[in-house]
Amino acid sequence: MMNSLVSELESRFSDQAAKSVQSMNVLPIVLRTKGCTTLAEVMLIYIDDLPSLMTIEAEMHAWKVLWKTKEECGLPESAAQTLKKTDKMLYPNIHTLLRILCTLPITSCESERTISGLRRLKT
Repeated sequence: MMNSLVSELESRFSDQAAKSVQSMNVLPIVLRTKGCTTLAEVMLIYIDDLPSLMTIEAEMHAWKVLWKTKEECGLPESAAQTLKKTDKMLYPNIHTLLRILCTLPITSCESERTISGLRRLKT
């Protein structure tokens, strides 16, 4: 019993999960509060999903400049709002990271609810 609990906690709070949460650093509201951010660890996790690894640093710099010039009241506060305002052609890597961020479950309850809903559909 105790071993399963420990393994469940380790998987839920793994290094990869903590690193994937760092993709929130691309959100404009986080950029304003934290300032300079790096996406090196996030890039390593999603290396196969990102369209252009060679331009990620320049893209991130342009992204920071874009949101520093915007007024505070015009900043999107969620990943979904930011994704709607992101140009896929200008920021392909950031657009991909935001899409991934929007699909990450916050808790395990979300995926369990989905499975329960699928069971009801099946019956």
